[in-house]
Amino acid sequence: MEDMPVELAMVVKVGGANELLGGSGIHYHMQIAEKVEFIARDPQRQDIAWVRVVNGNGETREYTNEATPLTEEERRSLPVLEMDCIDCHSRPAHAFAAPVDAVNAALAGGRIPGDLPYVKEASVRALDGGYATTDEAMEGIEHALQEYYEDEDPDVLEERSEDLAQTAELLRGIYEQTIFPEMKADWTTHPDNSGHRDSPGCFRCHNDEMVREDGEPIFASCSGCHAVLAQDEEAIRAMSDFDRGMDFVHPEDSAAFEEFSLCSDCHDGGKTLYD
Repeated sequence: MEDMPVELAMVVKVGGANELLGGSGIHYHMQIAEKVEFIARDPQRQDIAWVRVVNGNGETREYTNEATPLTEEERRSLPVLEMDCIDCHSRPAHAFAAPVDAVNAALAGGRIPGDLPYVKEASVRALDGGYATTDEAMEGIEHALQEYYEDEDPDVLEERSEDLAQTAELLRGIYEQTIFPEMKADWTTHPDNSGHRDSPGCFRCHNDEMVREDGEPIFASCSGCHAVLAQDEEAIRAMSDFDRGMDFVHPEDSAAFEEFSLCSDCHDGGKTLYD
């Protein structure tokens, strides 16, 4: 089988600052009219358990993660942080591409032959091999590809050996530029919080468990931040609904999301997606 791409046309509602409206879209967080504060359990601010929003009149709305609320000791000892730009834009430089993203880019650019059976999964698994050193990865990547096809499609080893060798060489280059085991630095240690697929990102606060005392959650509707205009073979309509858009259809099961789902439970940028 070939790894066929899924086309998705989506508008991201960046919005901007407006003192009358208090900000709009994703840039509501610029805090023109309302201040956002939070408490995180970890230095990387990935585990957020409490949020407070204060408007211009001093009125507050507090949200607590009802699944893992702060203990009294945590509430006393952990600092209350005021949200700023880098809480979302956490990788303004030195971005670490996840294996899934790096392989997608290589496939889109034709650097990995897209007609190789299962090549995306094989490549992601080869990159996300848990290597202790870069030297180990340089040897292990080709070995991982060989093992994968021995199990899944042995004919590929004989019929497409040159393509596999080319793919292994490309993956070595990707690894050297994106994963640094000696420095303990990769896409998992330096997550990009401007999205919410390979790590919680936006969903650190925007989830169905962060609620007020009356049970009302923090705004968590997909359509508030982006609008899906067309998916796969659908034509982009000239009069698309840029405000609401369409329901996002998950490519794996062709089902629309009806309830909150944490993308990073399955997508972590590496081989977990295929386990």
